[in-house]
Amino acid sequence: MSINDKQKWSVQIRDPGGLIPTLNKRLFLIRRLKNQLGKSALKKVAESIYISKLRYGTQLLGKIRWNEDDPKSADLGSIQVTFNKLARLISNTKIKDRKESKIL
Repeated sequence: MSINDKQKWSVQIRDPGGLIPTLNKRLFLIRRLKNQLGKSALKKVAESIYISKLRYGTQLLGKIRWNEDDPKSADLGSIQVTFNKLARLISNTKIKDRKESKIL
């Protein structure tokens, strides 16, 4: 883990070899293994090669949002997108399967 001289995380997050490209490569591997492994084994693989990388250093990114008015971190949003892809892959759902909430 390293920080550049301006204390920006964008290099570690987006550049080749950064967190998001690495997570996407691991997601591709998990997608390839999906048809060969059962769901419980797939979860273990995801935990060992994806979640472990996701947890490494992410607590140093951004600030805690205490309410809805606090700004959102673009980097954390990008990381959340990759995690959502993993969750959908393991649960065998698609984005269009999202349930819409009804207003009463």
